[in-house]
Amino acid sequence: MYKFLHNNESPHKFKIENWLNLWLGKYPNNHLGELNRYLHLNDFSQFVSEYFELQIFSILNRLDCEVEIHPPFLATQKSVDFGVRNNGEKFYVEATVCGLGKSEFRENKNEEDLVEKIKGNFTNLQYHIWLKSDGLLKETFSKKRLIAKTQVLLDTGEPQTIQIGNWKMIMTRELIHSGSNVGRVWGPMKAGYFDGIKLFQNALRKKSKDWKKKRINNPFIIAINACDIEYSSNYDEINAIYPDEILINRNPIVGKDAFDSFLSCVAGILVFNNATFGREETATVRLFKNPHHTIPKCLAFLEQEHKLGDLIGLNEIKD
Repeated sequence: MYKFLHNNESPHKFKIENWLNLWLGKYPNNHLGELNRYLHLNDFSQFVSEYFELQIFSILNRLDCEVEIHPPFLATQKSVDFGVRNNGEKFYVEATVCGLGKSEFRENKNEEDLVEKIKGNFTNLQYHIWLKSDGLLKETFSKKRLIAKTQVLLDTGEPQTIQIGNWKMIMTRELIHSGSNVGRVWGPMKAGYFDGIKLFQNALRKKSKDWKKKRINNPFIIAINACDIEYSSNYDEINAIYPDEILINRNPIVGKDAFDSFLSCVAGILVFNNATFGREETATVRLFKNPHHTIPKCLAFLEQEHKLGDLIGLNEIKD
């Protein structure tokens, strides 16, 4: 069952395996057989989808929620991944994994390494950092030089440019406008590259369209795991969720600006940033709230970004 896990290079693979065993043991018996069947399939996409649902189940369970798997809606003969109750509130959660396919653009491991170095060395930021890149980075970039460049950006506000061969990245600084008091690293946006926004948007559109057919009034939450696509972390989700008129004039204010019209029935979107094998400890999770709906109180804390490893209890398990 864990062959995909053991083929991964993560140093925490045995820790993740212990986590899997723990939560499979807590999964409702009447649905465990179906889950195990999918986890045994020789299909990585299907495996990651089921694995993601188990991650969501564990988060809800750890929040002391009462979770029903695939509750049916008799009026429409439809179902949803999770029906949830917590302190008198009832809501539904639908999970989707976006873009498991890889491409030549996503294979730029050196660029990914560079972005992770920035995120790992600059926490509790007083500004947002925006990254825009073009070209292919064919070599690793000095950590010392990268940190120095980033620090100059944060200290002076002057945009910084890094260029190696045909690859170029521009770093800019921006004040924090949302309710969060901690800045984030956004991007890299790809100049002239394939746009991951459409993949992200299409996944949300499908789930939203399906929900409208169910005609249920309780809050509806979409949990989306964006992995292995041309996904500009924290940038594509903004462009997929909010309408053009807001995006043109300014960056959306999360929790105050309404979602695009095709997401009008969605109360909130939980965005998991590449929550796949080997990234569980560091992958981020954040809730985008639609002000036209009520968000369950137990999820409100996720309006500020959290690490997946903390939410699912992985960081409490020893290797």
